[in-house]
Amino acid sequence: MDSNSQFSSNSQTISDFSRWDAFGRLANRGFITLKVYGVLGRLVRTLVNKVEQPGSYSVTFSASGLASGVYFYRLDAGTFTETKKLLLIR
Repeated sequence: MDSNSQFSSNSQTISDFSRWDAFGRLANRGFITLKVYGVLGRLVRTLVNKVEQPGSYSVTFSASGLASGVYFYRLDAGTFTETKKLLLIR
């Protein structure tokens, strides 16, 4: 996943995600989840929740309906987990 992110307005933002091999691609077929959480840990969006084939992927995230503030997005791919901070500015 890209580094921590800052988003503004209701714009749709692309988050790249992959379970990296040496070339930045999803290394193995597997169940992938990408979720956005509020600062208190409440789930606010599920962006991906499915089995994916090896490869590189991106997802469009719409922040409509979310207040300005700090959020976290978490990628789970098999035994791989990564969480990054997201700052939403209106």
